[in-house]
Amino acid sequence: MNQKARHPASSLNFTRQGAGAPLLLLHGLGGNIASWDGVAPELAKTNEIIAVDLPGHGASPVLPGSGTFGGIAGAIDDFIRAERLESVAVVGLSLGGRVALEMARRGLVGATVALAPGGFWNDKERRYLKASL
Repeated sequence: MNQKARHPASSLNFTRQGAGAPLLLLHGLGGNIASWDGVAPELAKTNEIIAVDLPGHGASPVLPGSGTFGGIAGAIDDFIRAERLESVAVVGLSLGGRVALEMARRGLVGATVALAPGGFWNDKERRYLKASL
């Protein structure tokens, strides 16, 4: 089953497909849930795949604090709690990888894979992130 929805508690747009242990996918800066279209169907053969549009990306609105890693991680944490996905395994790409690492540091997720984690930027790059969200 491929489900697309917006969670009322968090306002984040997401899709679900497959069955099995849940795996949360977080895309990179400027991306959206479609960033995972090439791998999600294969992963869904063994896992329930939950792909989320980060705040200010895809169909998810900009949320308070979403110009910071802590704010984005907080929004994803709200989503995880609302969906009862505590200790979910997470894979993040670029910005999503940096957010996944922050969530792991806080103890919010289980197994964590960060692919080319972004976000270890200088001040100019941080200002660009905040301006783009």
